Amino acid sequence: LPRTIPEFFVTFDSSGRFTQLWPLTIGSALDHPWLGQGPGTARRVIGEAMTKQKTVTEYPPHNEYLQVWHDFGLVGVSILLVFYVSITLQMWFRWKYYDDRGNYVQAYWAMAGFLSIFLITFSAITANTLHYPFVMAMGFMIMAMSDAMHDRFKEDHINKPIPRNKNPLRLKSTFVFFR
Repeated sequence: LPRTIPEFFVTFDSSGRFTQLWPLTIGSALDHPWLGQGPGTARRVIGEAMTKQKTVTEYPPHNEYLQVWHDFGLVGVSILLVFYVSITLQMWFRWKYYDDRGNYVQAYWAMAGFLSIFLITFSAITANTLHYPFVMAMGFMIMAMSDAMHDRFKEDHINKPIPRNKNPLRLKSTFVFFR
């Protein structure tokens, strides 16, 4: 166990590691701020700084935005932020739209999509959320369900009957796959 507070921060074993990791990442990112230094370089910069404490060659900065800025520059961060903001606003407006019209099933899916993307963008401040496949897969599946529900049940399609031959859910035979 570390005996002093500076010793504790230098070991990178607490949330205090951010006071070491983030300035190191920012300082390195300022070398190539517009286009970045290439994929994976932020992890290697921090891994090199940690060689005394741990036997790792790569270690994430625990801030998705800093890592994207270091690796892909301001161009990459801008693209990521435009995506996050646009999908968050889309889910928010969709949630409000369906809630105002009393369509609560679609409002719940839009709310779930909004909360998913909001929590992903918020957690990216202190974690590398894009690297957690179970978080991202579930979040994007919920957003995809919201999109599918929105596309499938738009108001202009509700009153129109689906032609019999165009209905993908109606099979000619229950055993069509076993013949």
